[in-house]
Amino acid sequence: MYQDTDDNVDLNNETGFFGSLSYKSSSKTTIKAQFGSLNGDTHDEDTFSIGADHKFAKNTKVFAFYTQNEDTMSDSEKDEFSSLGVGLEHKF
Repeated sequence: MYQDTDDNVDLNNETGFFGSLSYKSSSKTTIKAQFGSLNGDTHDEDTFSIGADHKFAKNTKVFAFYTQNEDTMSDSEKDEFSSLGVGLEHKF
């Protein structure tokens, strides 16, 4: 995905992209990755995520992911954070 945003008062114009990949490593496991970057007049942001889904049964899967994000403001102040998620999905 590519994005180009022009603010109608020209205060925060932004361009960015986001991409996702997945690889089915077995009949039950899928590895996933995402990367995104946004460059604007007031801040720049980069994000990276990696994860996996594993199917236990036809209607049940477990998933996990790790995400790292870095946001740099125009005054060079950096805001960094990461998150870890784990879940279970069951379709009735």
